Amino acid sequence: MKHYDCIVVGFGTAGSMAAIHAAEFGASVLVLERGTTPGGTHTAGGVGSYYDKAPCGTLSEADQFNRSVPEKDFLPGLSERKKHNLEELAMKSGVEIHYQSVPTAALKTGGRVTGVRYLEAGMTHEASAHVLIDATAEGFFCCMAGCRVVSGRASDGAFQPFTNTMLRPYPGREVFATTFDAGRINPYNTEEYSETLLKTMSAHRKDDYGAEPFLLCPVELPGVREGVHIVPPGGLYTLHEFFSRTPVTDPLLFTSSNLDTHARDIALESGLFQEWMIAASMWGFTLGFPVPLRTVFSVNVPGILVAGRCLGVDHDLASGIRMNGAMIRLGRAAGILAALAAEKNIPPENVPYSELKPHCILEPELMETTQSLYDLNESEVFRLLDSPAPGRGLWSAKWGNLPSDAELIRRMNAAPEGSELRRHSAFALAMRRNPAALHELREMVRERDRYTPETSRKYNYPRGCGAICLLGLMRDRHSCDLLAGVLEEENPGGNRHDSHMLAASALLKIGEAHPEMRGRVASILRLHAEDPEWKLEACLKGTTDMFMRDDIRLRRVIARTLESWGEAHSIRMFPEQTACAPAAASAMLSQKGKGKGKS
Repeated sequence: MKHYDCIVVGFGTAGSMAAIHAAEFGASVLVLERGTTPGGTHTAGGVGSYYDKAPCGTLSEADQFNRSVPEKDFLPGLSERKKHNLEELAMKSGVEIHYQSVPTAALKTGGRVTGVRYLEAGMTHEASAHVLIDATAEGFFCCMAGCRVVSGRASDGAFQPFTNTMLRPYPGREVFATTFDAGRINPYNTEEYSETLLKTMSAHRKDDYGAEPFLLCPVELPGVREGVHIVPPGGLYTLHEFFSRTPVTDPLLFTSSNLDTHARDIALESGLFQEWMIAASMWGFTLGFPVPLRTVFSVNVPGILVAGRCLGVDHDLASGIRMNGAMIRLGRAAGILAALAAEKNIPPENVPYSELKPHCILEPELMETTQSLYDLNESEVFRLLDSPAPGRGLWSAKWGNLPSDAELIRRMNAAPEGSELRRHSAFALAMRRNPAALHELREMVRERDRYTPETSRKYNYPRGCGAICLLGLMRDRHSCDLLAGVLEEENPGGNRHDSHMLAASALLKIGEAHPEMRGRVASILRLHAEDPEWKLEACLKGTTDMFMRDDIRLRRVIARTLESWGEAHSIRMFPEQTACAPAAASAMLSQKGKGKGKS
């Protein structure tokens, strides 16, 4: 059995950086990649660009090189050229690369991962290492090793939606990805995964190619955004820990992004996520995230590191810490950590952070945007609450010490009926769970308040929807009839999907908090969830005529909750639906959906 300082399982965006940097720091490195190219989403996935975070170090140099390569030498497009360049960089650093190699077992000694058994060219091989790095993105090797993992959101276990991606040539002969957000996908269920890809791929086709003839080619790696997350020592790094400004004294990197699930069923996400996205309408706000060192370790299986989006963060934070820029930096840090551990002949968890820190790319200026959410003075908070963009003021009021509840109540009551200051002050009080906000929230729901703040660049929620959300988060038992009225109305506030989703979610929260109300809540929800004609459709992001049936997941959550309460129901368990196509393609997709898709 050949021994290495480091074995990297997966040669994607993070894995390629981990392998190259570990080797550059003197480690002997073996890479096992089930595909045939390096770079992952960054290359095989067609996403050669960056979101909110510029490239750094080795990959920045690779980008500059790729732009200088004559296009006649490669298929035009940055992603295609990067495949070759990353491979050359890895080999130049001394990395041993094995493509089409699939791990079949994690080898352990005394509970510690010390090697891997893998299948290559029809034969089984084994290799040992001082440190193994799971860079599979989906955490396949961590699961194989028995690492404790969590997955999906709390309400129904669903992962973030994926992007169905195709490649096409654009003017100037560049090849780029053409995408649309195609609904949620389970990357661990092969039948569902295959059928989802087959159904949604059809939506790329046009009825008439005469006006714009072009070729389409499926990418090698579908745009899956989330799988499992390892549980690290000290627990997952959570969105609540981040927003509460718990100090991160050992960051591996700083990155920036907005929080985005790429879906509209936010009513089934966590309460904190709902406050950010719905009550504060802060979808487009770019945050700076620190990523703690603990997130690359497993709480129960030593000898393994993570470099990829399966790192130890919760489902909420995963929507912001998964971009190419973050994965580049994470892979680099994990590779260097593995090399330092091998050099010192100590476990990676025993490498002092003070010795790793100088090699991490830390940009604390990224945190300045996050800091702007907090500690606004009282006049600044009220200026924002009395404006069309109250988001930062609401968030500062929630987490800061100013203004006091008493002053918020005074300003709210003194402000004119229906004014921005009055209603946004009620939102701020509700986000602090102060019952003084309830009367004003109920009024907004009764009016079906359509006022929409301008905080985000898009996807702002009407204020009436925010009020429904907050009544649920406050578990207001006296709002049951009011919420029942929202569900009985065909198109409340001109926003059937969000109003109905949020009202049903609010009722479930009220029933959970007040057992004496469960019979009443169950009767309200059964009336709709048992009705096969009750449909809640949302347009998929990035499209104008592709719709997702969100009521199907909501029905499942309602059914499971009623059963836990001991309440009978006859809610029909609809089969999982990936997406509804536009009218022109709906018949075609319907026919394709009748059979079982196969990979």
